[in-house]
Amino acid sequence: MKLQSNILGLVLCAALFGCGSGSYSNGGSPTPTPNATMQAGQWEFVATPTNAQPVFVEVNLAISGDTVSATLPNIEIFQPNGSTFSACTNFTISASTTKGVLAGTLTGTGSGIATTFSGATVASDGKSVSGGSFSSPNLCGLAANQSSGTFTGYAIAPLNGTFSGTITDSGQPHQITIHITQDANFGLTASGTSIQSGVTSTLTVSPNSNLPFNTDVRGAFVYAFGTATNVNGTAPFQVLAHINSAATQITILDQSGVQSGTLTKQ
Repeated sequence: MKLQSNILGLVLCAALFGCGSGSYSNGGSPTPTPNATMQAGQWEFVATPTNAQPVFVEVNLAISGDTVSATLPNIEIFQPNGSTFSACTNFTISASTTKGVLAGTLTGTGSGIATTFSGATVASDGKSVSGGSFSSPNLCGLAANQSSGTFTGYAIAPLNGTFSGTITDSGQPHQITIHITQDANFGLTASGTSIQSGVTSTLTVSPNSNLPFNTDVRGAFVYAFGTATNVNGTAPFQVLAHINSAATQITILDQSGVQSGTLTKQ
């Protein structure tokens, strides 16, 4: 791993390319369970415009009875774009469940642009919604203006455990092992090693309040800021991450396309 600052995107193959758990499609609208309540915590919603690429809404939800909400900095909008990705923040969610069906708005702070979603049936276990639809005048520029389409979602497991794998950076392989712990406030602490050409770097990540890019997890999207130390000294690094719903596998993707690889939970 290079010691100079990098911004990496960690993108799960299952979420982006359909090769694991999770799905864009909902297969029809199930019958609502009237008393179904959504699970609080991390969620990934998928807004799929008609004839366009899906847009992922990553969010840490607060649930109070039938009220569903999220405030800054607990929301991230994310979209893969070939070998790179786009992301934006500064949103709030105000929603509710009525007779087991989710509806509400995603509003950009400052802009006031509101994306509406409705008709999403909450599963009986509270861990997914399906069969919904959305409409948006401008979904953060990641979809055409006046877009509409389907709206689904699923709960995301907390990011905990030891992950290992090989990351290739500018053609150079790095053997990574890192242990990650998520706290009750969605903050992340991590420590591990990167070995490249016989040189071992110690990696350290801890929660901070460097908003809006503090070290935390928002739905399935992760921000991590830390340091890498080896015989040549210490330097900061920055990481963006996207995890699968079970938080068991991570695929590396850099915004500039020079990093690649997969980290798997051990």
